[in-house]
Amino acid sequence: MREMSEIKFRYRIKDTLTGKIEVRYLTLNQIEGGLVFNGVGLKHDILSRDQFTGRKDKNEKEIYEGDVLTAPYDDCSKRHKVYFEDGCFKLQWKELDEWNKKDIEIIGNIYEDLRRD
Repeated sequence: MREMSEIKFRYRIKDTLTGKIEVRYLTLNQIEGGLVFNGVGLKHDILSRDQFTGRKDKNEKEIYEGDVLTAPYDDCSKRHKVYFEDGCFKLQWKELDEWNKKDIEIIGNIYEDLRRD
């Protein structure tokens, strides 16, 4: 059985006055304690809210819902989007827990342009 991970979220926030977009990482404890968007203007829009999966990639980078991953045995065009469905995080046809950590790497997220030159 896997150890319970801390509940975290990645927010993309846009200041409506300046247009500046920021990414913030907050734990559930911080959100419940009122430390939500400290330092962001009073007028802001939440562009996205992605939950931490409790897993890390081969580079020890935390994997969030909305991230795009690759695996070494895929051809270079194969990308897997992380999403939540039926109570678990999935990568296309498999649950995230079925993938070996050493096999997966984050290459971006659904909010970035992932085209390669």
